[in-house]
Amino acid sequence: MNKSIFTPVSSIPKSIEVVSLVDQMDKQYITAGLYLSNQIEDKYNTEHDGKQFKIRDYMEGQRSYTWEKWRASNFIVSVMLQSRIPEIWLYRKDDRDQHKKCLDGQQRLTTLWLFVYDKFSLDMSRAEFNKFPFGNKIYSVKNDLHGKKFSELPQEWRDSILHYSMDAQIFNNCSDEQAEHIYTEMANGTKPLRAIEVRKTGMGTGVRNFIYSIINQRWILHMMTTSSAFGSRGLDILSQFITLAKNNGPIDLSRNSIDEAIYDLRDMGISDELQRSINNAGAFIGSTLDAWIQTKKDADKKRVIGRKVKNYGTYRFPMFRNKTITLMFLWAGYRALQKNVSLDAFQKWSYKFFTNPNAKFKRGLPDKKSKTGDFVNVRIRIEAIDEELNKLSHSDKQEQGGDNVRVQQPEIADESKQPVKQSEKV
Repeated sequence: MNKSIFTPVSSIPKSIEVVSLVDQMDKQYITAGLYLSNQIEDKYNTEHDGKQFKIRDYMEGQRSYTWEKWRASNFIVSVMLQSRIPEIWLYRKDDRDQHKKCLDGQQRLTTLWLFVYDKFSLDMSRAEFNKFPFGNKIYSVKNDLHGKKFSELPQEWRDSILHYSMDAQIFNNCSDEQAEHIYTEMANGTKPLRAIEVRKTGMGTGVRNFIYSIINQRWILHMMTTSSAFGSRGLDILSQFITLAKNNGPIDLSRNSIDEAIYDLRDMGISDELQRSINNAGAFIGSTLDAWIQTKKDADKKRVIGRKVKNYGTYRFPMFRNKTITLMFLWAGYRALQKNVSLDAFQKWSYKFFTNPNAKFKRGLPDKKSKTGDFVNVRIRIEAIDEELNKLSHSDKQEQGGDNVRVQQPEIADESKQPVKQSEKV
């Protein structure tokens, strides 16, 4: 056992411009893995025909360069827009050594060198925003950034990248063994963010607060637990619901499509009309679930055997264990208001429908060759709901008295006989 790896290593903070970092990497004063070294070697051999290039040592314990093109592109734009970037860690064997090795930040450093030397063009297909400000103008991500190499960007944008000051910690008198120990401790103590966690962070305060204003309503507890509502499940379902409402119809519910819609609302704001429509749908859904709960209470009073419900305020209806059913129930409430379906008709129909959906709706559920969020499946489910709501709307128009029609409660089936068995994946 090498006890020296547990010896504390001091570090000094430093700020280094990208132009200096790239130059030091090019001259191998900073090394950041085999992939970058091979790229620099290829560049050197092209520029210096016949001269031998020698790769300098680098920290071997790290993973290789793994960033996808879209991820590297998002990072480059963050640098260009002067966003806050986590610091890089460099180390050297003594404080007089010009040669520094990258301990943490290999992906970022490699990406900077690759882009500045035109080794890839920007792929903005998964950008977190659609438009961005620079100077006194607003630019389009797709039109002004996508497909561009460094040399094809305006000089002002290139200067913004080159003169970005990257924060760094430099560990002096640090051996390779000590550096690898630091790296392992850091890697074991962190956990990568999941896609929904990235969306939560990127959606901005306004959209996030609007989603949580819905989650804070009491009726949500009839659909999911408090921890699920305020965790990934609630955020995921409400993000998809808002995406459908923003599009006012079927849309591909892939991660990219949802992110694009949410980030667009973040950048442009949620219109008053959309907020009002969603809030009205929430109130409509809340009244529907209240009616279901009352029917559940009445049915339970007549039951002689079976488990008693201790708290009807947090009673969760079994069909909402399925995420797709939960999402489409929300959408059905939203559409019912647009089609002027009465609360009475909706609360009776919706319980029966989402307990055991019709054949067309089930055709919109995933199979081995498709996903729940595929556009075709989303469209089929929405069409199935619309067809049913159109019948309800037509039936309501035939009724006399409008809102004075007596509300009849739906029959709440025995939970042990609930037929909904679809996958919960969305």
